[in-house]
Amino acid sequence: MKPHGKRMLIVEDDPALARMSARLAASLGWVATVVASPSSALDALAEGAFDLVISDVGLGEEDGVALASALKRRTPDLPVIMMSGDPDNLARALKAGLPVTLAKPFDRGALQAALDRALPGT
Repeated sequence: MKPHGKRMLIVEDDPALARMSARLAASLGWVATVVASPSSALDALAEGAFDLVISDVGLGEEDGVALASALKRRTPDLPVIMMSGDPDNLARALKAGLPVTLAKPFDRGALQAALDRALPGT
């Protein structure tokens, strides 16, 4: 099922991957906002409501797992998907209690599968 107009926050510091992620999200009916850092993500969340967050695990000097853990404490019902091209980073996200992960690079089908796991019944 295609969620029309649902809002997704993508936290990705690589501009090409950020654009690709936003295009794939849009192809699935999502309205995507892209930011490059955890602090920008927190600012965006303070300014507006999102239905889901997808965050890279490695964000330069910053840590996406720490961001996701903070989000879970603040907004426990907000689904968070962690993405990384490094299997060790994905394992670290799983160990931190973030059960939905997405290996980069990903395609439309992989994104839809992650969305289905994060938002069952949509």
